[in-house]
Amino acid sequence: MHTKRFLLGIDLALFITPCKKEEVVAYFIDSDAQFTTAVNQSRVEGESNMIQTMSKGGLDWRLSVKKSDLDSLLIPDCATETLDTTSVLLRYQVDFDTTNCLCWDGKNRREKLRTIGSGAVRDSATIITTTAINFYLNNAAWVYMHKESNLGLSPLGQPTRQVEVTECKILGRNGTVEYYANRTLDHTKGRNSPAYIADNEFLFRGETRVKDRKGNKVSSQILAPLTYNSACKFISAGSIEFKRNQEQRGQEYGDVACDNKAKIYIHGVGYSYQLR
Repeated sequence: MHTKRFLLGIDLALFITPCKKEEVVAYFIDSDAQFTTAVNQSRVEGESNMIQTMSKGGLDWRLSVKKSDLDSLLIPDCATETLDTTSVLLRYQVDFDTTNCLCWDGKNRREKLRTIGSGAVRDSATIITTTAINFYLNNAAWVYMHKESNLGLSPLGQPTRQVEVTECKILGRNGTVEYYANRTLDHTKGRNSPAYIADNEFLFRGETRVKDRKGNKVSSQILAPLTYNSACKFISAGSIEFKRNQEQRGQEYGDVACDNKAKIYIHGVGYSYQLR
């Protein structure tokens, strides 16, 4: 199956299509907390990737020459970009203004994403940090920072970076979701056309930790690399294993199709559902 971005604050039962009705009952009695935590993790995962795409992709675009109108999808017309290359540190900012700005993925964003680079973007020693300033996603406040370190080329000749989400909190009325990630990222497609963002494709490997609004803590490990394409709203391939206490959950992310279908495995039973 395929995996994509997850939705919170809905009746999850409406989107699950199990094999047997009695399995649904057992699933909700035994595993609702684990599933909810996995949903939280995947939601944050998706937005973290989008923040990275908008900030790093927008910076690459502004430092190069625009070649396609598709690139304008990433930074909407309701946002303002500024780039400062005159100081010691490279500075780039996307400002979504103080009112909701509807982005190409159908989500509203407010306020700022600020990116600072220690040197030239493609130098092996360069470290780039992106910080959310008073940032809101669909009216939920985010505290967020991630750091990218250029690791040079992989054995296959692909540019490789370490991407660490050092701070991430979603502040909601019902509590706070916390997230941490330490990943390596291989730039598998589009690396020879830095001015054309929409053809970029990345493979993610690594681990995450998440604590949901109820205090449930789950760690995850990528089993098959996650495929993320800049022109798609969703993670489109790969798999993750979640662990909470002594329980494990599996998540399948598909065959590189860009759709809203996903599957989660609980006690060996697969549950298909749609994502928004």
